[in-house]
Amino acid sequence: MRHLRDDFGKNASVMLYQLPVLEEAPRMIRGMITSSMKKGVPEAERANFIPVMHNEAELKHLVNYKEADDAYLVVLNRTAKIVYQTHSGPDASGYPELRAKLQSLLK
Repeated sequence: MRHLRDDFGKNASVMLYQLPVLEEAPRMIRGMITSSMKKGVPEAERANFIPVMHNEAELKHLVNYKEADDAYLVVLNRTAKIVYQTHSGPDASGYPELRAKLQSLLK
């Protein structure tokens, strides 16, 4: 997310959302998990931090979920059609490809 914010955060054509998926987390500690995660999100971006508590299986299917520690990124166009998706591990090795795709879509 940091890379996306740095490269595209000021572009009015790009909206960035973080969707932590917490449906499988025990209900009694979801609030603590959400609160802890939210503290790592800059104040100005907290409106776009949306914890997902339902339909986790459908979301995992949509993003072709495979690895628990990967970030799954879905790019939608203005009509909400998926135009690109990828996932990358904590090392962000897939970011250059994502950046190039976003740049081409913004032309």
